[in-house]
Amino acid sequence: MTFQPPYRPSGRSVWLGKDIVQTDDWIVRLSPATIEEIDASVSRFRGRNAYDTPVARDEFPLTTMAEDLARMRQEIATGRGFFVFRGLDKDRYSDNEFGLIFRGFGAHFGHELTQSAFGDRLGDIRDISDILVDRSKRRGYQSGGFQTAHTDPSGEVSIVAMLSLKMARSGGESLIASAHSVHNMLLDWCPDLLEEFYKGFVLRRPEADAERMGRPPLIGNVPSFCYENGWLNCDFQHGYMRRAVEHGDTTISPKQEAALGAFVAISNHPDVMLKMMLK
Repeated sequence: MTFQPPYRPSGRSVWLGKDIVQTDDWIVRLSPATIEEIDASVSRFRGRNAYDTPVARDEFPLTTMAEDLARMRQEIATGRGFFVFRGLDKDRYSDNEFGLIFRGFGAHFGHELTQSAFGDRLGDIRDISDILVDRSKRRGYQSGGFQTAHTDPSGEVSIVAMLSLKMARSGGESLIASAHSVHNMLLDWCPDLLEEFYKGFVLRRPEADAERMGRPPLIGNVPSFCYENGWLNCDFQHGYMRRAVEHGDTTISPKQEAALGAFVAISNHPDVMLKMMLK
């Protein structure tokens, strides 16, 4: 019998990169009034280290775009799932001030969490493989090279944000895809493989991260797709799956391997993925 999932996503959460790139309603251009409000907050933060104390929401008011923020929070939760902010002049602020602005905006969307063994709430995306040779202690964004589509750990990180300070000499694209679109393509083309994601895969987090978080490295079996509370959630952590195999926690069957290959191929296809240069 062909596998039938409990829910087929539809609406704004289902999109293709090739279509989204033809629109610009996902780009938020900050108004002059909002820039003035940001400048006022930056002035109050004079001398404050961006890597230290978190920025509270009331320390970084954004009254000029309050209605937009409410709409964006909803869109992130149940719509397309992302936005890109434009309008901050790179010559107007120092890197430290940009960090404060970044954390200030984040305070309007949720609470800060760390996903690094360093425990940092404000982390730098850069290749430190020459400094920290042990790959098990580095996050993916701390190593050079291409990363396939993935989610950050569900239940730990719900919203991911990035701020570009410098353009890379080469590469540096930020790639994003709709998990709901990937789900529906798997359903249409290979429903038997989609079933494997509902059954779940065993995950293991890096030892250094586990120690820092005070949690066991072995997470256990986690469904990659799970329908609950009227919403289809996605938790696809390819690296964590492979790490569990490497440590002997589990094995991956030929059918599971085929399912993983299908997920990676679909989610990284140029028609599906939206490629953005953060600038």
